[in-house]
Amino acid sequence: MTRANRRCKQRPPTTHRGRCAAKLTGKQVRKPNPPNQTATGIGSVAGAVLRSARRSARASQATLAVPCGVTADTIRAWEDGSSPLTSAPMPQMEALIAALHDAGACRLLTADLIVAAWCDLIIAAVANSEDVTSLLADPTTTDETYGQLMAWCLDGRVPPRYRPYVGGGAIVGEQALIERIRRAME
Repeated sequence: MTRANRRCKQRPPTTHRGRCAAKLTGKQVRKPNPPNQTATGIGSVAGAVLRSARRSARASQATLAVPCGVTADTIRAWEDGSSPLTSAPMPQMEALIAALHDAGACRLLTADLIVAAWCDLIIAAVANSEDVTSLLADPTTTDETYGQLMAWCLDGRVPPRYRPYVGGGAIVGEQALIERIRRAME
C-alpha cells in the first residue's frame, strides 16, 4: 500500500463548522453533505469527485481556487454542478488537479476527475436527447473507474474510496433520466 493510499484511508474529513460547534457545545456537529444535484435533477459526477478530493485534503474552496486562478464561487459551482467542470479548458483542469495534489488530496480521488468529467458529458448528452454513440465508444468507458462512477451516479453505490467524504444516494435524482441513461449505455 502506498503512502498516498494509506493517507486516503487515515484522514477522515472534518469541517470548520463542526470543530467550532464542538468547542462551544461539547458535541460534534456535522454539516449535511450538500446534494450534488442541480435544480434540473441532473447531478455532477465530476463535482462529487472534486468535492471528495477537496475534502480529503481538508482544503476550503477558497484555498483551492487561488492556485487555479478562479474564485471560490467557481469551485462551488463546479462542485454543485451549476457550472459543469466539463466546460473548463484542459489546462485549467490540470491546474485544479495539481492544486489538489499540492493541498494533500487523496490521489485515488484526483485520478478519477477526468473519467468523472466524461461521465458528465454522457449524462448531459442523454439529458439533451443527443446521440451518445461516439461518447460511449471512447476507451474511457471501458475503464473500471467509469463503471464505478456511473454505478454511483445511477444507483447510489458509492465507491469505497469516497465513503469517508460523501453521503449515500445516487448523483442523478430524476428517475426518467436514469432510465434513459441506462438504455443509452446498453
